[in-house]
Amino acid sequence: MRASHILRSAAASASTASATATATPKPSRYPRRRLDPSKAASTPAPASIKHFILRSQVLSFYRSMIRLTRRCSDPAQSLEVRRHTRSEIETMRGAKEPHHIKALLQEGRRKMEQFETLLNMTK
Repeated sequence: MRASHILRSAAASASTASATATATPKPSRYPRRRLDPSKAASTPAPASIKHFILRSQVLSFYRSMIRLTRRCSDPAQSLEVRRHTRSEIETMRGAKEPHHIKALLQEGRRKMEQFETLLNMTK
């Protein structure tokens, strides 16, 4: 009686092992993303810490300019300034040299100050 019990359990474990080996894996809830080498090459990382810091300063400047346009009384003027700011930043996006980026950032800040004084005068 004991031998038959062992045979039954061995047969059951063999059938479950073959069932798990042939069963298709359950689809993952979170599919694994595979990196496309062609896309990785098209978006290079910042070259140095200087570039990283300058990038954050440019983004901060852009957000400040967008916040400043909210103070415009005319929605059309606000939209126009936003579009102009965005197009200027997109135009200068290819700048690679840190000293050139700093000069562009200074010019942008100067223009932002002029725009802010203009807004203060209209109130």
